[in-house]
Amino acid sequence: MRALFVGILTLAVTQAVATQESAQPPSSKGVVIKGQAPVATDVLKVKLPRPIEGDLANGLHLMVLEDHRVSLLSFQLQIQGAGGFYDPAEQAGLASFTASLLREGTATKTAPQIAKELDTMAASLFAGAGQSSQSASISGNCLAEQFDRLLTMTSDIVLHPAFAQEEIDRVKVQRKAQLLQQRSSPGFLAQEMFAKVTYGTHPAGRISATPAFVNNVTRDDLVTFHRAHYIPDFAVLIQNAVKPIGGAIKVNVLDQGAYYGDAVYGKSPWLDSDMGITDYGHRGVPNVFLSAPLMSEGTWNAAHFKNGEYDKLVAGYIAALDIEAQRAAAGKIEKLLLDETPVLFVYFYDFLTATKKGVTGVQPTAMGHLLLGKATI
Repeated sequence: MRALFVGILTLAVTQAVATQESAQPPSSKGVVIKGQAPVATDVLKVKLPRPIEGDLANGLHLMVLEDHRVSLLSFQLQIQGAGGFYDPAEQAGLASFTASLLREGTATKTAPQIAKELDTMAASLFAGAGQSSQSASISGNCLAEQFDRLLTMTSDIVLHPAFAQEEIDRVKVQRKAQLLQQRSSPGFLAQEMFAKVTYGTHPAGRISATPAFVNNVTRDDLVTFHRAHYIPDFAVLIQNAVKPIGGAIKVNVLDQGAYYGDAVYGKSPWLDSDMGITDYGHRGVPNVFLSAPLMSEGTWNAAHFKNGEYDKLVAGYIAALDIEAQRAAAGKIEKLLLDETPVLFVYFYDFLTATKKGVTGVQPTAMGHLLLGKATI
């Protein structure tokens, strides 16, 4: 018994001494305190992966980043023009509401069937649109062997949403609860007021839908917004538009280098095709668009349009020294082109700019110019 007791006591004393020694701070002898952060002389080099880019036959621009470490595929589809930026002023939240219902049933599948199929594939699929963004986004991920099925489902929900009334009513109940929770948060109320003061009635000032919108939105509102904003590529849109009258257009998507070629007749699909779609750049004055694509010897004259009277009118417009003479020439040009136009300028991009609070009347241009003739402070 005495030997056992002494052994235990010795162990306890040894442990106490070791604990005291370990509690002592490490020595700082030899350490030089400079009082400043270390500065590296080498430039930080970050090598990011580069995507593989290309255009599909339907005009869809594709960007692919490969990572073969796991057998998973993820994708994101951006639909320009379907975001909350394009909500009617009195229906802020329509784009977001429309996007949230895409997955809730199609012409051939109900919402429970879609959810069950996604569970079976161990896949996910989401759709959404920001309150002030210019695009809607559809994203998903799955195992590589399920990608074809998931992509087919994605196409179905984007192109053929059912907007079933029972699903609309269910989402309305959810949104009302979310709005109630939002408005109980001081942080959200501060953010909402900040956006309102900063941006006013501009779409950037939209933070969330209102209870009035959720109560009043109808299925017809959703169907109308979807038809107007979830549209296929412009070339495919034209291709489908001429089918009812017997027209057959074969879409051939080329990169810029192949499309423009040598930019001379006989060596350029741009200038030699029967019909083409060209993304023109922006100009500060209309002279270039009046001359290059439409005058008989114009360098952009892909339609091979030749009209001597038009050539004279444009020359007169460009040579005019006062605004009234330009207006007179422009009126004659307009009348002639309404009868014989071989070129259609079918849409224009939206460009945004910001001005300091209190500054009004500034007119921005797509070239980055600011017209200050009507500006006030």
